[in-house]
Amino acid sequence: MAPFGSTEGIALLKPNPEWFDPSLPRTAFQLVTVKFTYLCGSTDPDDPKPTEDGSIIGVRMWESLHKSDWKAIRAVLAP
Repeated sequence: MAPFGSTEGIALLKPNPEWFDPSLPRTAFQLVTVKFTYLCGSTDPDDPKPTEDGSIIGVRMWESLHKSDWKAIRAVLAP
């Protein structure tokens, strides 16, 4: 990691330019990243349930990931 504007750091990833449409304006959304985080191993991916202490964070994250209408979200963001 390096401070913003520094040339000291190295890229953590490099996007594939083929993912993007160069004919779209620079203001167009072409990539949206969604990060789902919760305690690893706290949610069974086949049968999510609250944890022993009653936390439902993992269940809600699982629902967001698997039950969201990603095509509808894309349609709203696409030009």
